[in-house]
Amino acid sequence: MYRKPLICLTLAAAVILSGATLARAQRRVEHPQLHAALYELVKARKELGDARGGFGGHRKEALAAMDDAIKSVRVILNVRGEDPNVVVRKQEFYRRHKDYPHLRQVVADLREARQELRDARGDFRGKKDQAIRDIDAAIKHVRLAADHARD
Repeated sequence: MYRKPLICLTLAAAVILSGATLARAQRRVEHPQLHAALYELVKARKELGDARGGFGGHRKEALAAMDDAIKSVRVILNVRGEDPNVVVRKQEFYRRHKDYPHLRQVVADLREARQELRDARGDFRGKKDQAIRDIDAAIKHVRLAADHARD
């Protein structure tokens, strides 16, 4: 007697939930370069933190600069109401890098994110200039660390 309505209700809930998940997956990301930079910053920070070997004395500054850039990019993306965990890259993406793939990739992604941020119309509630400064510092210090990765 209650079996048929219960099955219909369960199916309706499944359809609604799958539609919501699909809509979220198909949602257009307004700032894709910022998302990519955030993804690589998090990965590169872990990679550098876990790495052995010398980085020409630039590890500490690079880690601090990445922390600041991660915070600023998250603030920018949260101001816009965007999910900062949108980007996922497969291992094949990093084949061009011989070592420290995230550390090397993050510099390119940060440059593109900086340009995307400069081109953005809004000031992100006054956070845009600070984010650009943090991204610039991260580019500088990560590049120095990557350049000295084999020291």
